[in-house]
This record gives sequence, C-alpha cells and structure tokens, in this order.
Amino acid sequence: MPLHLTVSDNTPAVTWKLAYPSILISDASLAGNLQELRSTLASGALIQVLDDATLKGLYTRTVGVPCDDLTAAVKLEDDVLLTYTSGTSGLPKSSDFRYDLIAMGIAARKHDLLANPPSPLDKVHNIKAIFGNGLRPDVWPVFKERFVIPTICVFWPILETDVGRNGALMRFLMRWRLLAAVLNHETGELQRDPKTGFVIENLLSEGGELLYRLDKSSDFQGYRGNPDATEKKLARDVRRKGDVWYKNGDALRRDSIGRWYSMDRLGDTYRWKSENVGTMEVSAAVGSFPGLSEAVIYGVVVPRHDGRACCARIYLPTEEQSTFDYTGLLTCVDPGSY
Repeated sequence: MPLHLTVSDNTPAVTWKLAYPSILISDASLAGNLQELRSTLASGALIQVLDDATLKGLYTRTVGVPCDDLTAAVKLEDDVLLTYTSGTSGLPKSSDFRYDLIAMGIAARKHDLLANPPSPLDKVHNIKAIFGNGLRPDVWPVFKERFVIPTICVFWPILETDVGRNGALMRFLMRWRLLAAVLNHETGELQRDPKTGFVIENLLSEGGELLYRLDKSSDFQGYRGNPDATEKKLARDVRRKGDVWYKNGDALRRDSIGRWYSMDRLGDTYRWKSENVGTMEVSAAVGSFPGLSEAVIYGVVVPRHDGRACCARIYLPTEEQSTFDYTGLLTCVDPGSY
C-alpha cells in the first residue's frame, strides 16, 4: 500500500500516491504530523523519530562498510532516491533517480543561508563544490562572496565564474543533442511549423527552451506513479518523426565560445502591454535593493486590462520591517512615478 497525502480546503480532498515507504525517519519537531498519517501507511511500516536520545545513540556508534549481502542485489538501474517538486499545480511530484544517473555526496549544517546574519562559520568548511538547480542573478554573487565555494555546479554547465561554459569538445559532441526551441508565449507550448509539424528552432546563440535529445523515452525516469506529468516533460516529433526530447523547462542561450546564459524559467514569464516580461530579470532588479532579503516576482490579473501586471512579494526579517526604506524601494522599481 502506498503512502498517500491528502490535502483539502473548500474543494473535495485530493489524494495522490507519493511513495512506497516501509520506514519514515523524522525530526522530532515533525513527529506529530507524521502520526496523523500513520493510518495511510502500509501495515507494519515504521516511523522512527530522531529525538535527542536516538541521535546520541547514533553519534556514538561505530561507522562501518555495509556487508556484501546488503549490496549484492543492487543494480545500476535501481532507484536510489526520490526528489519532490511542487510543480505549477502546487501538487508534489516525485522524480526517480537511478544509481547510474547520480553520484551524490551530502554535507549538512542547519542554516537559512543568506537570510541569516553573517557568521564567522560561513567560511569554515571544506566544501570544494556544490550541485543544484542554480541561483538567481541577484543572489549568485552575494552567495559566492559570503560562502567562498570554489566550484558551483548547476544542472547544465559547471559554474566556476559567473556563467557556465561548454568547451569546444563538448560543443562538438553535443551538437545534435541540444536545441533551442521557439515558444508560443501565449500558450507556453513549443512552436511548430504548420507544414511539417516539427518544432521551430532558434540558434543556440538566440536562445529558447533548451531541449535534450533522448535515445529512448525510458532514458528519462520521470515522475513516480504519474505518467501524465512524465509525458509533459517530453517533446516528440521535434526534428523528425518518432524522435523524443527532454524539455528542460528553462530558456537558455549559448554564445560563440560556449558560455551559457539563463534567460528565464519557463512559466515565469507573463505579458503586459503586449510585451513579454521575465520574472528573473525583474527579480534581479528588485532583489538588488539594499536590505531586501528576498523577492518573489509573478504576474497577476488586473481587471479590464490584457495580460498580467507585475507583483512582488518581499521578505524582510521581523527586526528590519519597521526601519526598511519602503519609499526608496518604490522609487527604485518605478522612478518615473515620483
């Protein structure tokens, strides 16, 4: 029996499969929440709470290499972990990762990153590289300066300066694997040639949604128990009948010497007064204002107006809310109004 999560507001409850756990390991602060889900777990499933006593016992145990009996049956195509994304619907989806697709090292310390006050411990680490989905342009230089991590890797390029770069050999090897697809900004769908039905392409230097050609559909593990969500990440019949491509979900461009530049996270654009507005660009401008910890930008519907207007949701620490320069921020984002 799978674990289910049920969410309900004023609409009928929505239930979907998330995973098939036999054990859940929880921080003590979440133990109460997990107890409420016990009835949805498979019979015999265990909830292990990491309270102070349990943690103390773990820290004093001797660390050893697992015996061969535990690893003998493991295959490269087996699932090693699931990651959860909210998706545009707000409902979580679990992505499968196999042993042959990921090599991972994890080091952790409790933190709130840039929202926390600077600490002498910020630079006290042995981290040589980190891996993730990337940082917003306004966060990137501040993060690098504060935490001093030599190499920061994102999903596509390796970032050792302020942009990612593919060398000449990689560009040659990937020349038939990558393309920049033209998008219909009204629908968010790939633009196709009305005569051939194939996807219309931009030059990589012009940019567009980045697509990666797969040898077969199963090369993309997809979302567990959610074939519809998996299929939405694939584009078929792109350059020729029967081919299949992975849709990256980002708009990127690459210059003549292989440097990658992020244009926008697709779905994070909106139209206002017949122009396409990129939330990343607006976020970079707003986020650079002094004292502003974080800003989330999105489009909102305005009655009797076409398109969507820009809305910014900002975060300020409680102790700074009474002294923040709100007028200065308004002048910064719309200097012509004052």
